[in-house]
Amino acid sequence: MARRTYEADAEYIETADDLDDLVQDKREGWRANSSKPNERNVMLKLAEIENKKLAEIRLTQIAQAAMLPKFEAAADLVRNGLEPFRKYNRVPFVDVSAKSELIYIRVTMQKTSAKAVSFNWLNESYRVTSSGGLFFHDGFKEHSLACDAGQIVEHFFGIA
Repeated sequence: MARRTYEADAEYIETADDLDDLVQDKREGWRANSSKPNERNVMLKLAEIENKKLAEIRLTQIAQAAMLPKFEAAADLVRNGLEPFRKYNRVPFVDVSAKSELIYIRVTMQKTSAKAVSFNWLNESYRVTSSGGLFFHDGFKEHSLACDAGQIVEHFFGIA
């Protein structure tokens, strides 16, 4: 460990070069080199990565919030498209929900009788990206989709 410098050491200093000889940098051994980063730099890098992830999550949430009204409009169109089932004593319920980067559309047909019975009919999820992209997965690969109520309904009825 480096020796401390005190006021009494002033008697040994005649020129500026003497000061360099007398005073030692106690942090000299602490400084990280390129092959051995110190813990603080690692933590700063981790914090930077986490901040980027949080920023991307916020952007995804903003894009998702902007798309939800279009999904609600699509849900109304789906509900209207299922009205013929009413003649079979089935009432269509369409629900739109969002979780993480996904928006879900769930259609349930409920029988109108003394004892209400629900039948899970169809669930579909759509992935929202931070850049505002919308995607669905067909079981084999992911496909992009325009965030338009008509196109969402067309895709939804296409898989039914």
